[in-house]
Order: sequence, then C-alpha cells, then structure tokens
Amino acid sequence: TVDGLLDEAGRFFEEVFAPLNREGDLVGSVRNDDGSVTTPPGFVDAYRRYVEAGWSTVGFPPDYDGGGFPWVVNLALQEMMCSANFSFSLAPMLTQGAIDALLHYGTEDQKETYLRRMVAGEWTGTMNMTETMGARYTAFAIGDDGTLGDRNDATCVSIEHKMGLKASPTCVMAFGEQGGATGWLLGEEHQGMRVMFTMMNNARLAVGLEGVGLSERAYQQAVEFANDRRQGRAAGADPATPSPIVDHPDVQRMLLDMRAGTAAIRGLCYRTAAAIDRAKAAATEAERVDNDRMAALLTPLAKAWGTDLACEITSIGIQVHGGMGYIEETGAAQYFRDARITPIYEGTNGIQAIDLVGRKVPMDGGAVIGRHLAAMKATADRGAAVTSLASAAGHLRDAVDAVTTATEWLLEDGADPARRLPGATNYLEMLAVTTGGEILLAGALALVDAGAGADEIEDRAVLARFFAANRVARVPGMLAGVTELGPELAAGRTRLLST
Repeated sequence: TVDGLLDEAGRFFEEVFAPLNREGDLVGSVRNDDGSVTTPPGFVDAYRRYVEAGWSTVGFPPDYDGGGFPWVVNLALQEMMCSANFSFSLAPMLTQGAIDALLHYGTEDQKETYLRRMVAGEWTGTMNMTETMGARYTAFAIGDDGTLGDRNDATCVSIEHKMGLKASPTCVMAFGEQGGATGWLLGEEHQGMRVMFTMMNNARLAVGLEGVGLSERAYQQAVEFANDRRQGRAAGADPATPSPIVDHPDVQRMLLDMRAGTAAIRGLCYRTAAAIDRAKAAATEAERVDNDRMAALLTPLAKAWGTDLACEITSIGIQVHGGMGYIEETGAAQYFRDARITPIYEGTNGIQAIDLVGRKVPMDGGAVIGRHLAAMKATADRGAAVTSLASAAGHLRDAVDAVTTATEWLLEDGADPARRLPGATNYLEMLAVTTGGEILLAGALALVDAGAGADEIEDRAVLARFFAANRVARVPGMLAGVTELGPELAAGRTRLLST
C-alpha cells in the first residue's frame, strides 16, 4: 500500500508541481492594490489538483477524514513535494503545523469547525510570528456553524523581496487597521508560547526535510549535468575525445558527497518521524515515553544539520556545473538561494544548538542521550564484523567516543551556560554527523541481514564508507571546539567591542 502511494505521489509531484518551479522563481508572487496576492501562473490549478487527489489528508487522523498513515509516510510525500517545488510546499507545510496545534489544544467546537476543512486542504494555515501568541486569526470571519461571513480585517501590506523562495507569498500582514480584526484563542490564556511551540516543533522537522528535498533536487540535476557535460580528458581516456566530467575524480567526489549527505539527512528526518509515530502508537507507556524523548533529542539535529548541510550540498551542485552553475539559466543557483532561508526558519540553527545542549542532552539526567550513544556504538560493533563495512564502523566508533567525551563534559564541567553555550553549535554538528554515519551504516547492515543482493548491499555500503571517511572521520577533531571555546569567546568579545 505504501509503495503504491509513494509511486503515485512521485508521479503527481513530478508532473504537476515540478514544472512550475522555474517559472515561479522568475515571476514570483505579487501583491495587488486591494491587498490581495496573486501567486505565479499555474499555482492555483496545481493546488486544486493536489486537494482533489487527497494528498493533504494522508498523515492525519481518520476522525477528521484523514488517511491515518504514519507520519513517516507523510514525511516521504513532503520530501517529494519540496524537491518538486519548495515555494509551493510551504502552504501545506504550515497548514499541517496549524492542524497539529488544533489537535493538541483546540476545543471540540474549534476542531469540528476547522479540522476537516484543513485536513481536506479546503482551508490552509499560516504562521504570524509577531502577533499575539496563541490567538488564531482567519482571513474570513467564521460563524458558529462554520459558515463564512464578511472578510476579517487582515490585509497583506507587502510581499517580501527575498533571496530565494520568490513564489512563496511570505509577506507583511496588518491586523485591525480598518476597524478591528477578530482572533480566536487557541488553548488557555497565558499559554500561548506552549501552543506556538507545538506548531513550531512540527515545522522544525518539516524544515529539516526541506533541506533533504532541495539537496535531492540539486543532486539529480548535478549528476545529469555531469554525465552530459564533456570537458578535459580523464585518466586513461581516449586523448582525442573529451571526457564526461563525471569521469573526473573530483567531480565524482562532489557527487558522492551530495548523494551520501542527502541520504544521511533523509535518514535522520525519517528516524525522527518514526520516533514521533512510536510515541503515539507504541504498545506500552514506557515505549511511548522513550520515543517521545528520542524525537525531542533528534528534532534539533534534523532541523539544524539537515538545513546546514543542504546549503552546502546545493552549493556543491553549483560547483559541479562550473561557471554555468553561476548562470541563472541552468537553475542550479535557485536550489542554493531557496535553501539559504532554511537554517533561519523556525528558530535559527544556533537556537537549535542551545536547545540541544541546554534542554535535550540533560533530559532524564542524560539517560536519553546515553541510550542514543549506546545504540550507535552497538551499530559500530555490528558493522565491524562485516568486511565491507569494517572501515565505516571504525570511523563511527571513534566518532561515538569523541561525542561521548563531549557529552560527559557538557553534563559535568560544561553545566555552566557560560562554558556550555559557546561550543553548542559544534556539539550539534558532532552529534548529528555521527548519527548520520550510524544511520547509513545501519541501513547497509539491514540489507545484509535481509539477504539482499550483492549489488544492492554494495550500493549502500559505498555510501556508508564514503560518508564515514569524508565526514564522520572529522568528528574527533571537533572536540576542542566544544570544550575550549568559552574563554576564547570571552576574550574575543572584548576585542569585538573595541573595534
């Protein structure tokens, strides 16, 4: 069932959303004189087809006419939608966050009024971050019976002029400028931050996945270009014929870095979604609690590292194209421009790092991160027994040891925020890269255990080995960046102020 669903989703997003991506970047969304907004040509029809096909319903509860699929399946659909058209994907992404907030905090009347229409895609959700937290505004006034009344006093003032995501109608909104806007409180009074973070945590994983989708799209275009573009002579090639640039080792390195990195952040996002699913549906309360805490630990990694690496991968995609990558006609630059907002969205990646070292690592007295480190060490031990994976396992074991040392320092000597926070971003990267390496190694081991074909196993083994040698092997060298930066930042701050 899931395979058929994903196959059909891939066809739909390729045929309906992807062709609009380039024109959307060139045309953008436009604010009209009456305060309304017009999206690029084709967007309205594509959204109608998206709703009619039922793609908006897949991951939501059957009680509100949703498909009832696990969130990890819904995440796979989101990834394809992001790859096809990132700007377009933001409306469904923010809608699902609003749905999640309603499911957690809405009254029964609010759920009955909003949820079926939002799950169906008839109504959509937005995020207005500078407005009163916890209040829910609608563009059309809604009666007690769910019917639409006069337009609410909510108006678009201006469309943002952005580096990328030009088709997305992110904008400055004015509420109440023409007599007063009506908002409906979601949740209890003075609990707005809690309600807002329910929506934001949903969006944080979704933003990490945006990094995956953009990385995949950039890789697909780069590998196609590298096979078509001929330049220079590869070692051992016919000197009379230019070689496809894919035959040059440095291009191969870049492409494999793109593919392995994308696979690692994909695995991290999907593992986070699987923990969210198990937190809701595991057989025992203890399992549900353990998975909820694991999802909390992994979410800042998925969001921050997934988007940081996406910026790097989409930049590598430009490099594969050479000078043509810097020319807008190829489209390679758009993926980088679009990706650059993702480390800023939904709490900057520095905020994710602070959350990780300040709240997530100390959870349950360090037991949650302890279980994660132990599981990664167990994967390394299993991999060491498989000849084709032994090198990846060795690098993973060294990385786990380094992250363990950094974690122990954070829980003991680094408990003081003045010492803990300066190296927070480096710690997040250490833990995330190590987790990504473990995910790739575990994926290869799963194929070995399942008795898969030799070619299939080797395909995954190559990714695990390359990622381990290229990225995981660097992790031990990052330890000093966690434990030794506090005094240097204090000294540097004086000099920054003096200049």
